[in-house]
Amino acid sequence: MKIIHRFSEFPDPKKSVVLTIGNFDGMHLGHQAVLEALQTCAKQQHAETVVLTFANHPSTILQPETPVRLLCSLPHKLELLEKARIDWLILLAFTKDFANQTAEAFLKNLKTQIAFTHLILGYDAVLGKDRKGDPASLQLFARKLNFAITYLQAYCVDDMKISSSRIRHLIAQGDLTAIEKLLGRKYSFLGKMQTGNGQGKQLGFPTANFDVKDMCLPPYGVYAVRVIHQGMVFNGVANLGVAPTIRTEKQPILEVHLLNNQIIPAQDALWEIIFHSYIRPEQKFVSVEDLKVQISKDIQQASHLLASDF
Repeated sequence: MKIIHRFSEFPDPKKSVVLTIGNFDGMHLGHQAVLEALQTCAKQQHAETVVLTFANHPSTILQPETPVRLLCSLPHKLELLEKARIDWLILLAFTKDFANQTAEAFLKNLKTQIAFTHLILGYDAVLGKDRKGDPASLQLFARKLNFAITYLQAYCVDDMKISSSRIRHLIAQGDLTAIEKLLGRKYSFLGKMQTGNGQGKQLGFPTANFDVKDMCLPPYGVYAVRVIHQGMVFNGVANLGVAPTIRTEKQPILEVHLLNNQIIPAQDALWEIIFHSYIRPEQKFVSVEDLKVQISKDIQQASHLLASDF
């Protein structure tokens, strides 16, 4: 997958292309269906696949006071798109200027620089300023600009439409089983390890710490997790929350301790933390010694839960 950040960076404006546009936050089964349709259409037309998405969620511009909490970090979204075998990714910054374009102006500008012949969209996709690029309008623009357009039907699981907003609701509830059914994989977080203050190591339980700011999070608590790092898989136990016994900050962090005293790898690569099972809610202990006793119990329970999964 080749990544570009401007339409003008596309090497051949006459190359036959099949295009889709969307946020693809979470890369759930509905998104995967769109990408499968994109691949099928491209093969039929002997064309290349292009996905246009955004480095920041549009809500950061359209509703900056209450932006949408993300299902995927940007590195995670890029990794999942890479696995979908896309030829080209146009990764744009969603700005005020971009938001002020009409759907017709946007598509006309895009068409002059990338010769897409077919646009594939999800059932609920709208484009352009004030979301006025609805299906009826886009069908009209498609005829004027000489490209075909296909809207996919809603992807349903248990007779319910899959959407990113529904998944956010399930994450807030902590329903890991239902989330997995809609994502097509277990709920996970992907990011780089942050430098911590060494408190976990002082307790005898060294941790890798991750900044989860802007992410849609399950309930604070302790989870059995699997960790993927540079192709290696580790079992672990994670605390998601504010760690009230030893911290005063209110910004949540994700702290991961690898089981069996495994050494925490270097900080410079991405980690994927896969939430396997919920163990208990986060709590504030009377003393650090009480916390250490409970962590030992959490490790035992996580080991049991993860071992029973094989």
